[in-house]
Amino acid sequence: MKHPLIEHLAEKLLNVFVSIEMTGQSVQFEQKFNYRRPMYMVLEHIWEITLHKTCIKVSQTYFKSFL
Repeated sequence: MKHPLIEHLAEKLLNVFVSIEMTGQSVQFEQKFNYRRPMYMVLEHIWEITLHKTCIKVSQTYFKSFL
């Protein structure tokens, strides 16, 4: 049985990852890096799962449209 919102995991994790950088708070670089450090392991893990890899690639296309 899979969670009904599992398809949104990768997108939301990337959203939080990027949002940490865009906070506007005067948080030191090291502090922002420490906030994101645990996410690296999760992203590496979910990258190995086809569903999440596909979602990350779709999100990449979406985020590139804002650059």
